[in-house]
Amino acid sequence: MDIDPDAPTQMPPGTEAYYLAIEQTTRIEAEAVAHLGSTSAHGRAREQLVTAMLERTLPGRIEVERGEVVMSVPPHLRSGESDLVLVDSMGSAVRRIGGETVVPVEAAIAVVEVKSNLTAENLKKALGQVARVKALRRSRQPLIFKDGRGDERVPIPPDRPAGIIVGLRGWDIDRLGRVIVDEFAQSSAPSEEFFASGPDLVVVLGGGFLYKNDRHLLRCEPGDEAKELISLKTRSGLMAIVQYVEEHLHRYGMAF
Repeated sequence: MDIDPDAPTQMPPGTEAYYLAIEQTTRIEAEAVAHLGSTSAHGRAREQLVTAMLERTLPGRIEVERGEVVMSVPPHLRSGESDLVLVDSMGSAVRRIGGETVVPVEAAIAVVEVKSNLTAENLKKALGQVARVKALRRSRQPLIFKDGRGDERVPIPPDRPAGIIVGLRGWDIDRLGRVIVDEFAQSSAPSEEFFASGPDLVVVLGGGFLYKNDRHLLRCEPGDEAKELISLKTRSGLMAIVQYVEEHLHRYGMAF
């Protein structure tokens, strides 16, 4: 069999290079979105790009919806509109109304806030939306789940959805990390507030990601255990999202 030395390398799904290539493709497509004149059209196109990226890589039972998350029991808190909601199709049934989705908090694995350019201002807005979602509590937990290691900084099993922020482009990831630290430093109990309502993942496509070191679904490298927010500038944020969701299903994947 002849081999063409100039043929493009085929990257098998599951390798980090594969996820980085998808991130790059999405970023290139996002450049075309900037030519749309309507602000609302710009937002819809941006969300569609990220939806397509996630649907291509997440497990098949995960549905990517647009809408809001609600508590099924009093006080019936609502998250307000989220850009995207990652829904476990084997969980509680969602309700679809006029193209929008109402997702019971028990079925919402995570919300995803999407920003064209993740600056400090846009990051702070996304932090507010993530905090609103994390104010919702699940009234039911899976009957069967895998125990943690005992050192987690969050409840096991988790009692609220994860919060993920994705920038199609944005500031340097370490700079964004300092914005998050400064925001929570204003709290009377910064660490407690961060682990309760802060984002679980902050991703800049092609620019790495930050993750909350809650010792839960994403485990840090030895020596980093004391850190609360960890930056990985050269790694794939998309792969981190996929691994986060896969580990969630592995531990808590039984229907609620």
